[in-house]
Amino acid sequence: MAFVQHLSLDHWSGMSCQSLEVAYPRMQQIVADMARLDARHHTLLSLAGEGATLLIGGGNGQYVVVHFDDDDASRTLVDRSRDGGAIVPLTVGGQESDFPSRQVVDEALALRAMAAFFVDGRPDAGLDWEQD
Repeated sequence: MAFVQHLSLDHWSGMSCQSLEVAYPRMQQIVADMARLDARHHTLLSLAGEGATLLIGGGNGQYVVVHFDDDDASRTLVDRSRDGGAIVPLTVGGQESDFPSRQVVDEALALRAMAAFFVDGRPDAGLDWEQD
């Protein structure tokens, strides 16, 4: 049985935001909705289960992935190979923000983090996470 009980995908039109809400989404639904992230109209995908949430923001090959748990602990997925001190502007949750380049990961890393979360709600121990 999958861990994820709820999916939410934003949809921005100007200053207005609607959300697609899905209870007990299947893996195919989540992968398809991740593919819709475009850092413009669809900027944030939220996956939640009992005691943990995974947020995937951005789009078009650039993603910020943050894991939260019940203890209010949060960690951000990082790619240390991109840690050159550069700042990447990226729209997440309908708002453009600047992120350190190490916190902006590619689609493969975002998908891997999502797949692990889908199973048990934990961050993939084989990936590099930075405590916030």
